Amino acid sequence: MKEVRQIDKLVSLIMPVANDEYIEESIKSICKQTYKKWELIILTCNCQKKVEGIINKISEPRIKYIPFEYKIGLMEIFNAGLSVAKGEYIARQDPDDISMPKRIELQLNYLEEHRNVGMVSCCIKSFTNERIYKNLCRNINKVQNFYKTWNSIDDAVIGGHIPIIFPTLMIRKTIFKNINILDKKMDFEDYGELFLNLLKATSVEKLGNILYKYRRHSQAYHILNKIKYKEYTRNILNSIDLKNCIIYREYRSEFISSNIQKIKVNKSSHLRVLMIVDRLNIGGTETYVLNVVKNLINMGVYVIVASFGGILEELFSCYGISIIRISNDIQSKVVEEIKEIIDKESINLIHCHLDKSMEIGKKVYEKYDIPYIITLHGVFYSKEILLSTCIKAKGVIAVSNPIWKLFMESVGNSFKGIAKIIANGVDTDIFSPNSQRTSIRKDLNIHENDFVIVYCSRLSLGKGFIVEKLLLSFRKLLFNYNNVHVIIIGSGNRKCIIEDIANDVNLSFNRDIVHVVGARYDVLSYYLESDLVIGTGRVALEALSCGKPVIAAGNKGCIGIVSPENKDQMWNSYFGDHEGSLEYYEETINEGIESLIKDTQRRLKLGRWSREWCIEKFYDKTLTREIVKLYNSILNYTNKEKSS
Repeated sequence: MKEVRQIDKLVSLIMPVANDEYIEESIKSICKQTYKKWELIILTCNCQKKVEGIINKISEPRIKYIPFEYKIGLMEIFNAGLSVAKGEYIARQDPDDISMPKRIELQLNYLEEHRNVGMVSCCIKSFTNERIYKNLCRNINKVQNFYKTWNSIDDAVIGGHIPIIFPTLMIRKTIFKNINILDKKMDFEDYGELFLNLLKATSVEKLGNILYKYRRHSQAYHILNKIKYKEYTRNILNSIDLKNCIIYREYRSEFISSNIQKIKVNKSSHLRVLMIVDRLNIGGTETYVLNVVKNLINMGVYVIVASFGGILEELFSCYGISIIRISNDIQSKVVEEIKEIIDKESINLIHCHLDKSMEIGKKVYEKYDIPYIITLHGVFYSKEILLSTCIKAKGVIAVSNPIWKLFMESVGNSFKGIAKIIANGVDTDIFSPNSQRTSIRKDLNIHENDFVIVYCSRLSLGKGFIVEKLLLSFRKLLFNYNNVHVIIIGSGNRKCIIEDIANDVNLSFNRDIVHVVGARYDVLSYYLESDLVIGTGRVALEALSCGKPVIAAGNKGCIGIVSPENKDQMWNSYFGDHEGSLEYYEETINEGIESLIKDTQRRLKLGRWSREWCIEKFYDKTLTREIVKLYNSILNYTNKEKSS
């Protein structure tokens, strides 16, 4: 462990003051810190004289005093302190509370030794001088000191509870760089929303030491506003976007830190499309929409994207794509919101993708006569939703043959528009064997000559079970092959179960051979470091484009190794995701893996063919041009109808 004297980092403590009753004791607790390189920034807006007198009395040159002559909000005053803070690390100190002498020293040491951690908290001792709050303090201590690891803290927040008291945190100042909430006017004066936004960017660990004394008294803000505080906390925790941002934190961090170039938008285009997607969460449909929108804009089409929200909103924005969040009240409110977008952006075509989006498109068409088209992404649509929404659409795209079959069975001759099969495309320029490789193997302690299998998908529901089947097959293989590794990419509600199975396998063979890395934005690096990829849909296409052999395994079945002999079967089943059989699932995976481990020449030959097939059949630019042709056909037909 590093000695304290070896660390020479300034820590900035920010103390906004609303109640000055206990401030002298609070300031003195900072002055008694064993770590000496700190600054305390005290900000006031209604109790200047007393505070100024106490600061003069203590006479500590490391204290900065900033009085405000007008009333200022909690977030605004914190932001003012942050703007003058010179430290590499930021901590909060409430004027009611006491920091134990080793607080700064131990928290700073932890962050210096754990560079991957952005925030560190500590255990607390809640205390009071008022008998009425004794039980409250005991409950606070019990709950706050129970959650100590980053994953238990994440789980608590996802479950609807905040197990961190904000002033216990020490935070790397760089974490605040992408936090937009600092300028927000707050309905309720609390740091809960700021903490949750920080938690989107980085995990938080908690030291087991009691380093902070948290005072409860009759004039404490949260006690005076108990009912409002409960309502505020419930509202900020009840956010799907928040939960997804925590679950997919590393994914989000990767794309935010990537050097993504904004796309040049042609605002004068005659083709003006509004894409509507239910939610922009991580999945095949959303990745398809992102890829298509990028290509459309690059081809000169003007595109706006509307959705109910989601973690990928930020990613779309990074590319310079206009995102508008709409209400999920599809019965009334959203139709008028869409009409406002249409009028403002001169939209002449709506493109819908999932159930609610399809219903919105139909309602807008019925009320305002704006043509809409639908892309069907899977066989999960009910016949009822297809019949009710597709009939009035001017165009329908099915991304695979099984979807086309479902569409025709559901709608049949009732549909009078233009219907086409246009496959999901893959950017073969990016997903290429010639792309720059990274240090994935080194990071995971995998030898260059070891055989690496990559599985990439959501780890939930059916696709979560696929991973479990894969690991059962993999365990059998390990008795015959000692140089094989599996990397599992993805997240979802079965991730914890899969991690437990992976840990069990690793313990059984006394080495790390199953690596569950979570959701990743940069999946390309993992494909390039693999010898074999197991997946379906878009994952299969991306891996094939990288020149990797693929075992097609999806929700509907494991079809086996993708090859020239069965390419039509692979396309017709969409690599086992839209059609297939679940019989002999494990056996098919096992046989495929073993045959490719044994036959290096076949593996390499399949890789070369795979890329050629992808370029020929799934090149995304070619497929996007097909969509543009469909747009033009629909608009030409619609214009003729209106003029006749």
